[in-house]
Amino acid sequence: MIHLQAPAIAILTPFDKSGHVDFGAFGDYLQYLHDAGVRTLIVNGTTAEFPSLTQEERQEILEFVRRRFEGALLANISSCSTRECQTHLDHCQKFADALLLLPPYYYASPRPEGVREFLATTVRRCEKPVYLYNFPRHTQVSLTPELVGSLAAEFPVIRGVKDSSGSVENALAYQNAAPNLKIFFGGDSRALEILQEGLHGSSSGAGSALPEYLVGIHRAFHEGRIDKASDMQERFNKWHHFRKHSGLDEIAITKAAVATRLPGFPTASRPPMTSVDDTMRVRISEIIRDFPPA
Repeated sequence: MIHLQAPAIAILTPFDKSGHVDFGAFGDYLQYLHDAGVRTLIVNGTTAEFPSLTQEERQEILEFVRRRFEGALLANISSCSTRECQTHLDHCQKFADALLLLPPYYYASPRPEGVREFLATTVRRCEKPVYLYNFPRHTQVSLTPELVGSLAAEFPVIRGVKDSSGSVENALAYQNAAPNLKIFFGGDSRALEILQEGLHGSSSGAGSALPEYLVGIHRAFHEGRIDKASDMQERFNKWHHFRKHSGLDEIAITKAAVATRLPGFPTASRPPMTSVDDTMRVRISEIIRDFPPA
């Protein structure tokens, strides 16, 4: 079994101008990430615009990434339907190294016992390792440490959490509730902090723009070169600050940034996501080109 190494990069989905998945650009993009030292990818996640993908496209993308990327794959099997989760599960277990599962993300304020049963219904049929995915901004459901600890105790197949809550305290509470779990934290500006706190490492969507920085932070930390890791974090934070204060969609900004690093990478998205305009594309290119080698 391939183990999930941090940082885990949540990959984009390149679309051509007609809205189809551009597999030619996809292959170049996967090579670009691998060359930067990335060894774990999150496939069909939030950054990939998975709600805009059909079931068939999600399957085709996973199979393509499996063929073209030498590393570990964490595949998203989420849906608001437990039956559709099962369909994704059956396929992903053939091609992924681990599975990623959100709570239901449509119903307003579902009861905690309903959320637990939703997750348990899928997890109890999993054979591959499962990572629960906490992203309350999108789901309007927060996975509590108590719930995560209870599910992990009942289902040993649960191996970790991808926590995109933005709260390191919340991520540490997961670790305390179930010490054997690996916690991937989504928060680029705190990549070094979470390592110092003893969590497994980062997960990042926007990290596609400068993947060598996240890889470098993790590598320097594990080599004991904290000053270097801190310096890289400080420089990487300039990209994070720009994204957070741009007022634009993070996926669009990231696609434009990747296109600067990887000429020809398409920047289109499917509605309701939109692309950046030409003025912002130039600004993003200037910022990315100003970054020194990691």
